[in-house]
Amino acid sequence: MTDPDIPGTLTPSEDPQESTKWGKLVGLIPCLQNVELINDRFKVGRSTTCDVVIGNSIGQGIIGSISKEHFLIIKESSKVYLVDTSKNGTYKNGERIKKNEKTPLKDGDKIAIGSHSHHDLYETTVSVGRSSDCDISLSNAKIDPKIKAIFSKQQFVINKDCEKGVTFIKDLSTYGTYLNGVCIGKNKQNVLQRDDVIAIGKPDRNGEPKIFL
Repeated sequence: MTDPDIPGTLTPSEDPQESTKWGKLVGLIPCLQNVELINDRFKVGRSTTCDVVIGNSIGQGIIGSISKEHFLIIKESSKVYLVDTSKNGTYKNGERIKKNEKTPLKDGDKIAIGSHSHHDLYETTVSVGRSSDCDISLSNAKIDPKIKAIFSKQQFVINKDCEKGVTFIKDLSTYGTYLNGVCIGKNKQNVLQRDDVIAIGKPDRNGEPKIFL
């Protein structure tokens, strides 16, 4: 206990850090911790000079989309702004914001990062295909050209909804993506579970896909 009548002591309500807190950055991906916003400028990115450093624990598919200094949160009087300073883009509620311009930010807004497919705070997305834009790209992989040709530029994506604890696989391909021998169907998704078998390619005479992953 502290005595409010003794000079130099603090009551709980007089904690200088408590009095300067004006918001909280809530990480909805498990590896991102909640962060109290105290300073008027708050920097997020891969660099160790950032206020929030996003490390490799977030996953290789996402870390490659994050710039050294990805975005800023700025408080000016009673208003708060989001500023994109990245190469691959920053999104607010699903829409990409303009680089180096202040975008108003309010309580409950969702900040996301990414390149061709942005990564929302509440889910982790990994794309697979021939395109160099995919998180797992086969563009430079040492694979038989005939086999590589079966892969679409974007073959499929795997989304993990961290809030619900469910993982989905969505087929984006031309020749099909199969889950446990059954074609998912283009632009359709199925729940993905441990030990499921993913396969791709035109089916053979027996209806089986050509390549198992």
